[in-house]
Amino acid sequence: MKNLGSVNRVGLLTLILLCLAGVGGVAAYVKFSPSTIAPEERVEAGQQGGTVKVPVPNVDENANLELGNREGIVGKGETVYLAAVNGFLATQDSKTTLLADSIELDNKVARVHFREGFSTDIGSRDEATFLLGLRAALGQFAEIESVELYVEGQKIDELGHISLDIPMPVIRPENWKNPTKSGTGQAPPTQH
Repeated sequence: MKNLGSVNRVGLLTLILLCLAGVGGVAAYVKFSPSTIAPEERVEAGQQGGTVKVPVPNVDENANLELGNREGIVGKGETVYLAAVNGFLATQDSKTTLLADSIELDNKVARVHFREGFSTDIGSRDEATFLLGLRAALGQFAEIESVELYVEGQKIDELGHISLDIPMPVIRPENWKNPTKSGTGQAPPTQH
């Protein structure tokens, strides 16, 4: 019977070691496996951290618009979408301090909501830069294909001389050097 007691101890010790190895394996899998969470969910609302690309408009020596980029930090209470859009809007040299209030994704269309209306003194070139930058800011996210704008819950169908009656295609980062092409094969919004 003495041997049976030592066998029970060895068996119990072996079982404990196997359980610890299993827990360690699961922990390693969770830590080192790639994330399959959508980019919008990688940084939770209310949590600081994470970065996004922020398009920065530049005019070259031939007066052509190019979009450079800088890194933007996702702030407390922001989603990656809001951080990218509001980061771009903060680069604008306009008389307004317009920032997006929220962005909802519906069937690959990003609906950008603003609390207040657009300033009436934005010139045609500023309107085009504004729209190209918004399309580029959201174009870095594969799950977004087009953009619509809303002010106080109402869809904007026109901004100055630019028709917005259909969703605007995003501009993917590989097309930021020539943002007048959408990267989706569709033409940019038309001007009246």
